[in-house]
Amino acid sequence: MGHSLASRNGVLREAAAPIALGWAILAAPCGAAAADAVGKSSGDSTQLSEVVVTVERREETLMNVPQAVQAISGAELERLGYTDLIDTIRMIPGASIPATISAGTEVYQIRGVAAGQAIGDSTVGFYLDEFAFSIPGLPFAPSANVYDLQRVEVVRGPSGTLYGQGSLGGTIKVLTNPPKLDVWEGSLSFSGSSTSDGAPNGSADGMLNIPVVPGKLALRGVLSFDHLGGYVDLPHLGVKDANDKTEIFGRAKLLFVPTDRLRITLGYWRDDVQQGVTNRMDQFDPPTANDTGPGKSPLSYSLYTGDIDYDLGFADLLSATGYLDESFSLVAVGSQPAFGNYNITTGNFVKSLSEEVRLTSKSAGPFNWVAGAFYRDSEIRATSAFTVTIPGLTATSDNLTTSHSWAIYGEASLKLFGGHLIPTVGGRYFSDDRALQENSGLLLFGPPPQNLGPFLETISGRNSAFSPHFNLAYHPNGQGMFYVEVSKGFRSGAIQGNTPVLALKALGIQASTSLGPDTLWNYEIGTKWRLFDNRLQVELAAYTFNWGAAQLQYSPAGLSSIIAAGDVNGRGLDLTTILKTPIEGLTLQASGNINRTDLQHVPAAVSGPLPWLGDGKPLPGTPNKSAMVMADYRLPVGNGFHIALNGTYSYRDKQRDIVTGADSASLNLIGLRAGGGNERFEAFVFVENLTDDRGPSSVDSGRYEIPYPRQVGVSLQTHF
Repeated sequence: MGHSLASRNGVLREAAAPIALGWAILAAPCGAAAADAVGKSSGDSTQLSEVVVTVERREETLMNVPQAVQAISGAELERLGYTDLIDTIRMIPGASIPATISAGTEVYQIRGVAAGQAIGDSTVGFYLDEFAFSIPGLPFAPSANVYDLQRVEVVRGPSGTLYGQGSLGGTIKVLTNPPKLDVWEGSLSFSGSSTSDGAPNGSADGMLNIPVVPGKLALRGVLSFDHLGGYVDLPHLGVKDANDKTEIFGRAKLLFVPTDRLRITLGYWRDDVQQGVTNRMDQFDPPTANDTGPGKSPLSYSLYTGDIDYDLGFADLLSATGYLDESFSLVAVGSQPAFGNYNITTGNFVKSLSEEVRLTSKSAGPFNWVAGAFYRDSEIRATSAFTVTIPGLTATSDNLTTSHSWAIYGEASLKLFGGHLIPTVGGRYFSDDRALQENSGLLLFGPPPQNLGPFLETISGRNSAFSPHFNLAYHPNGQGMFYVEVSKGFRSGAIQGNTPVLALKALGIQASTSLGPDTLWNYEIGTKWRLFDNRLQVELAAYTFNWGAAQLQYSPAGLSSIIAAGDVNGRGLDLTTILKTPIEGLTLQASGNINRTDLQHVPAAVSGPLPWLGDGKPLPGTPNKSAMVMADYRLPVGNGFHIALNGTYSYRDKQRDIVTGADSASLNLIGLRAGGGNERFEAFVFVENLTDDRGPSSVDSGRYEIPYPRQVGVSLQTHF
């Protein structure tokens, strides 16, 4: 698998300290927990509850899923005061955000499989309920408000068999609450906070569930407003807090149950984000940007979904249809030492229709299976006009990319020896036809000046692959399991216009208009256990992967292109532990990841001008270590009231900028929350980024991004 024994032992040594720390945090109370737990029933409130997930396309308890999976319930997100997916991702071992441009353009990586910030297919699959939110050529995750969620599920490692061609590093599923057929209910939440050296913030969320026809038809809707005041100043324009953001988010689901066997769900999502200048800055303490003109970066999308579930008796049949209409634009004018003055205007307009049909067996016997088919038809119009004075060029484009893809997949498992041994075998065949209709031009200032183009041509490519999946799980008893897994991930090849390729050539970087697909083989062993009468949960996974022909985004000063950067070898360890302590109401949680990703077989045309991308160098945008520790305390105080205290600490190691080779800082973020109430009303005071850590969290083309500065505020929430 391309790694020496010495290098693997090095990773194990690196992993020892944080894993030992996680165990130390939990070990002290364990002996008392074991002694105190004797004789307690499985329904005891001091025990960990079972979590049901659907990552294997069927409902199953989390501890019985033989994969590295994390599930965070909507109730837990509410207790923590988290409002979006950005907050949630810090709880996932090995997951982080390499960088963002502005609100709604977040790009996630899991286990070091990171590839781009603005263009290129994502390396992480995203699902909003049953809709595959993956856009060919754009890596952005959906801007997902997490108010009134059922849960967030995260699969670490390739999940291409059940979730498709973009899930090289993993899959994130955002599952919303379904309408309730017989219950009127609602909730409201409000918050306000100050920002260190920035403007104030405020948010409001509401949910209402209406049983239109009790037992048959129900509607559930969510409406959210969020305003972040901003903290980046523009000295050249005399503007303060210029990166303020206002977001209005709405979601509605209509459930119709005409018979006991048929369920029809119609959904609508709408997100509208208005932001001034981006979150990139030229000095990070204090946060200032050298913008010399007005900037903006709005994003919006509408998503329409229709799901039909039918019980066939022997299997459940699902038809999931979705249509996405999304737009994102960017205007930025400024200067920086590496590329001089820049003037950038871009726009991306996406339309995507998808259909998935799936059969899931219902047998109570030893044999279970899933089979399905998927189709997606996407169209992305990308317009851009940008000028940089170093080396001196102006590039314009109005390109149309189309993608027509389909897949068939299946997976089957068999319970042997009374369910103690369960082998699972699956595979997915995927095919994608892409075409780029290019309309672009390039002016090189010279001397001598060169006017290249116009480029009016069609660049096309067909990609297909078979992605197998093998898993063997051993359940020695009802308390735990061991598993071994081999899986493959796949991503379509990239096509891009002549303009960015020639512009990169002017910078001394080699690129091509057409790149082949990249694939990733993952080899993993893991174990999961419930100990001390279900008070302690432990999950540990060790993995190594080979990522062949990796496609990486290279974006100097807004000039985005995909380059072929050779292969990537990765290996690491994940650890998650949760403990219900003997102290009534106190739960401790710790998780961490040690990860190492090394570039191999990098072409000389890339490593020559970019030596930090040479063989043996770490993959940009990937931290070597990450960890999270959380303490949650909730105690009844009488008359139906309770107090609630929560503290979180998250750590993320430095990560490298692909353009300049500069490293970001390591992040140490602390959040505290205290309050109380009853089942109908709660009030809290909170602080986020207690130490006001300014990072920077990322470096991009010599510009910086920082964590949101310290916020201190109050929140109120009510259920009715």
